[in-house]
Amino acid sequence: MGFMQNEDEEWVWKGVVTPQKGGEGGSDSEKEEISRTPMGTRTPIGENTPLSVSPPPIGYSSRRVAGSSHAPRLSSLEATMVEIKEEQQKLGKNMEELAHCIKTGFEDIKHILGAHTERFGTLDMNMRQFKL
Repeated sequence: MGFMQNEDEEWVWKGVVTPQKGGEGGSDSEKEEISRTPMGTRTPIGENTPLSVSPPPIGYSSRRVAGSSHAPRLSSLEATMVEIKEEQQKLGKNMEELAHCIKTGFEDIKHILGAHTERFGTLDMNMRQFKL
């Protein structure tokens, strides 16, 4: 199967006809001839010519729906971006409030530990005095 030169010295595509069961139809020696463009008028395949083109993605159509526009989708995307920016600002404010609360909490913990250390130090001194 492939290109072969016929009696008129034209290059034609030869496809093998598959035999049918029951002896009717064709045999292995029969070949289907399909007329193609003669080699002289063809552009030869070069090194940079791709041999195969990948198919478009599944679900892709090169046809456009009549009257469709990107404007509705674009406005929808812009609205979504505005919502995302608003949410980002809210989250930023929440983070600032959380950071302030944590800082205040650490200051309170330092104050409490300092006060307890004084009390425990005094208690420790009193306990040592009793043991003597």
